[in-house]
Amino acid sequence: MKKIIEKAYGITIIEMKLFRDMIGKVYHVKSNDKSYMFKIYRSHEKESALSSVSIMRYLYENQGPAPKIYNTLSNQPFIQLEGKTGVLFDYVEGEVADKNKHEKPILESVFLMHKLMNSYPHSLIERNHLFYIDRYIEILDTINFDQIKTNKLKLMGDYFFDQVKHLKKGFCHGDLHTGNIIIDHRQSAMILDYDVSGILSPMVDYMTYFDQTNFNKLNRKDVMDTINVLKKHKFIHQDMIRFMMAMIPVRHYEIIATIIKAQGLEDIAHSFFEEQYDWITKFYEIYQEIFV
Repeated sequence: MKKIIEKAYGITIIEMKLFRDMIGKVYHVKSNDKSYMFKIYRSHEKESALSSVSIMRYLYENQGPAPKIYNTLSNQPFIQLEGKTGVLFDYVEGEVADKNKHEKPILESVFLMHKLMNSYPHSLIERNHLFYIDRYIEILDTINFDQIKTNKLKLMGDYFFDQVKHLKKGFCHGDLHTGNIIIDHRQSAMILDYDVSGILSPMVDYMTYFDQTNFNKLNRKDVMDTINVLKKHKFIHQDMIRFMMAMIPVRHYEIIATIIKAQGLEDIAHSFFEEQYDWITKFYEIYQEIFV
């Protein structure tokens, strides 16, 4: 792979280390005078990969919060590796964002990202019910999860996604947590990983960012803390909060489905699905108590 990258981009690699292996493999690549990141998207993710590349390039070219994408010597923004898509982009020197310490530059970058994407000249992937809910239900059917619980999860997923659809439609990054935000030497926030970006609502990004809940263990206090954080920000209208909060469980369906799609079911215990069933059911009960 190293030689393929060198030949495609005309660089000499002196070091290449695996940086992250989640949805796709990401490598930290060093040449004699520069550092890069090289991301490999799995074969079934080509549409998302090409969309992500296009979005990042557009944002970078318009002084937005995205790293530079490098073209190959043949002027292509990606290479093919045995059916997989590989992308080379700038390594961003800096620190992982901290919500308390870096909220101002983070929100400035998110505002700018959304503003620029209002004029994005290409089509975007519609992140719909199929993407957020149905993929997870299909996985539950595949593993023969308890049918009564599966049906209940489908009904709750339908309900929550219907709530989210009340939000104004538009571009969303889709995975705006602090692990995807780097604070650079200028104290500006650089936003990474546009892989699940598309059309849903910009408010989804703020909900993801301000979410105080724990993915594996839910308690009412965290839900209330999230609501209180949202209420503190004047750009979030009070009547939006109910619909924004519904995105928290919707992301559970999506995140689990996306990870399993990438990594398979082999290492996931049945108890995990039971725990997530309990989590979503408890959130539904708290949500009904607060908003209905």
